[in-house]
Amino acid sequence: MAYCNRGRVYKSLGNFKEAIEYHNKQLVTAKELGNKAGEERVYGNLGIAYTRLGNFKEAIEFYQKCLSLAKEVGDKAGQGQTYGNLGGVYGKFRQLPRSIEYHNKHLSITKEVGDRAGEGRAYGSLGNAYESLGNFLVATE
Repeated sequence: MAYCNRGRVYKSLGNFKEAIEYHNKQLVTAKELGNKAGEERVYGNLGIAYTRLGNFKEAIEFYQKCLSLAKEVGDKAGQGQTYGNLGGVYGKFRQLPRSIEYHNKHLSITKEVGDRAGEGRAYGSLGNAYESLGNFLVATE
């Protein structure tokens, strides 16, 4: 957790390379301990750091690993959040249909687990994606 916290602090400071270094240390520890849930969190944090660095291909790879582990450990909320993160990255790639697909998966899970704040974020993300497509009627909905 100390590595995770330190990585998050560096991420908050905008020092993403240092954040990645500490998240990688956390990943080694989580794997040594067999902590799949911890490993899942690390992959999500690495995805965020790489997204902020603008390295979207790397971010997608880490988000996919995060999603796989979230499914393995039964973390529905983590799955939903990761779908939202993937939707955001694909939106940055201007792959809007794929972005919408992931945001819809995020929305579905937020409803399933009763995450009203996440549901709001998913709706907002979907609105932005449809607006980018020029489909203002659907974006407004």
